Amino acid sequence: MVSIISTVFYGCRIVKSDFITYSACFFSFQVLQSYSDIRRNGINGKALLSRFLPYLPVIAILFIWVRYTDYYNSNNNRIFLQDLFPIWDLNAEQRNEIWKNLYFTLLPSFFNKKALAVVGTLFVINIVFWLNKGNKYLLIIPITFLGVMLYIFLWFKAFDVHDYYLINLLIIIPLILLGFLHELRTRFKMVFSSMIFKSTAIIGVSLLIYLTTMTNRLKYDVNDPIVKYDVALDEAEKELYAYKQYNYRRTFEAFESITPYLRSIGINRNDMVISIPDNSINISLVLMDQKGFTDYGYVPTKGKPKERIEEFKSIGAKYLIVNDIDKINHQEFTPYLQNKIGEYKNVSIFKL
Repeated sequence: MVSIISTVFYGCRIVKSDFITYSACFFSFQVLQSYSDIRRNGINGKALLSRFLPYLPVIAILFIWVRYTDYYNSNNNRIFLQDLFPIWDLNAEQRNEIWKNLYFTLLPSFFNKKALAVVGTLFVINIVFWLNKGNKYLLIIPITFLGVMLYIFLWFKAFDVHDYYLINLLIIIPLILLGFLHELRTRFKMVFSSMIFKSTAIIGVSLLIYLTTMTNRLKYDVNDPIVKYDVALDEAEKELYAYKQYNYRRTFEAFESITPYLRSIGINRNDMVISIPDNSINISLVLMDQKGFTDYGYVPTKGKPKERIEEFKSIGAKYLIVNDIDKINHQEFTPYLQNKIGEYKNVSIFKL
């Protein structure tokens, strides 16, 4: 029960409308009532209340957490998403582009697609088991599936690059596997106990562990000898991470060791800088242990280099740090590139 409430809540996570959270939790509770008891004895208000009361503390904790995150966010310029990214706010072209990114980039690096196909097949088998006098607790699987689909539709826009949004969906995989194994043991004891089934399961799990190991090593270093000669990984995926790692070495890698140099030329940790190009909130700033600004945020000045830099200067920015000089060839940058005070590898430093 707690698993379902947690799953549905995270499907409606940190949304401004507390009604959605309440509705999701209440709906889950209602569905999980014993249908046979209600059909046999009718609706008993007292019994229903006694079943519902134990979950009120869970709902209260979720409500308090949502309110706290809203308060915290309001004091941090609302940098964290608390709204929906629904699929219906996108046009057909945007939906297709995000779907391609999700299916061809995010998903393969998160969970093996062939294994997901097996899990999907087991999901259908579980539904068949449930319809055919299965354990009533199998109902948790279709309810969680509905929560997963709701989550995907409500935050579809985030699946362009934000792979961590997939974490909330993983709960359905162990539920499907556990449901299938329980029913298999109950209905087909000989199959469940057979060496063929156990050997197949061991081989399958071992293969998934191997693929996961290769995928994670690939993300860190495409030249890893183990990865380099691996034949299981997709070549397109190898090329994608090869480019990402090349681009990182060409631009951001210098920030990993630049801090002593910055201090040597008189830039203190609390001196605010403008670090570009960097579309993230603070990756380059964290790497060089420096306060300042990146290309992220300040929407009214997007695409307006002069207005943007002047805005940052008014807040206290003293230096402009550039990791890819070819990306700032816009003429509005020219006045800010006159007072160069340092250079570290590919990084150029200018005093504003």
